[in-house]
Amino acid sequence: MAKKEDVEEVVCSFDKVLSLTNKEQDGLHIESDDTTTMNERLHLCLVGTVLTDQGFNGEAFKQTMLRAWGTMREVGVKDLRDNLFLFTFTTMRDKEMVIRRGPWNFDKQLVLLETPYGNRAPNRMVLQNADFWVQAHNLPLNRMTVTTGRQIGNRLGQCIDVMEGAYGECLGKYLHIRVRLDVTKPLRRVMKLQFDHSLKAVIEFKYERLPDFCYACGRIGHVVKECKFVGAMEKEAKEKPYGSWLHSKFEVGRGRTINPGKQEEGRNSQRSFGNTEGDCSGVCGDKGPRDSSPKGGVVKGGINSQSVKGNSLADKLAEAARRRKAEEDEIQRALGEAAWETAQAVAAD
Repeated sequence: MAKKEDVEEVVCSFDKVLSLTNKEQDGLHIESDDTTTMNERLHLCLVGTVLTDQGFNGEAFKQTMLRAWGTMREVGVKDLRDNLFLFTFTTMRDKEMVIRRGPWNFDKQLVLLETPYGNRAPNRMVLQNADFWVQAHNLPLNRMTVTTGRQIGNRLGQCIDVMEGAYGECLGKYLHIRVRLDVTKPLRRVMKLQFDHSLKAVIEFKYERLPDFCYACGRIGHVVKECKFVGAMEKEAKEKPYGSWLHSKFEVGRGRTINPGKQEEGRNSQRSFGNTEGDCSGVCGDKGPRDSSPKGGVVKGGINSQSVKGNSLADKLAEAARRRKAEEDEIQRALGEAAWETAQAVAAD
């Protein structure tokens, strides 16, 4: 047995503290290999997990997500560990489409997706970010700009995009901001703004495609009765600090609206793969190009873009490219809806 002074202790992934022998302490130096090729391949991958402490059917999750995504090319999926999956795409276009149409929900639980960068092993991967469309309400009209939206988005999390009209304006009922949120933190309900020495505003937030979250602590991934962040009195209080009013109405595909319902009810009901009462049961994601912009909607980054036609050759070429892109998106939307209907039929069986 190794002497005490020669022993090094390590913590393994199965939660054991091991005292290493002399041979185990002698490390192996790995020479340069084809990591560059592997890193390039990983750019076509997404690591995914379901944000829940409750058990679920992993095979049903994998099959349902692949059907719901409706990608043009094949997507491979492998288990990395419990509740951690590796999705390998054939094309970057399919991968970006899945990210763009998120967030995705499975059985009313948020699905976290992330590109596997760097040298992290599966047991060291922690996924905690998700991209949401957030509506900022009650802004002064002259402050409904991309600049304002980006500042608000970066205070909420990491601003990815701000939806704007054909002429760069953001006028409408609300400012539409795509934000990467840290889901370990409570949802932000309001934000105080000061534009100058006299003009102040309190804006309210609503979140599109919001999955189950706790009305007591405001965190996504559990409901009140499962909350570990508040005590019994807070759980039993009639008036909760958070509620269904944080959900927003949103549109899927061509004008179809889904209204969020009561998520706390029916938590133990039979699993559903459709959108009943708009509560995002089963799988939920954007099935097609967005048409829910406040006014006419160009989104930087290319979602549902439209622009003013010009007379120059460059304008005509750009318009032709936009039309081609719209046609391709329409094909993907149709395939996605077909896959969605198939998933519903399978779930019903």
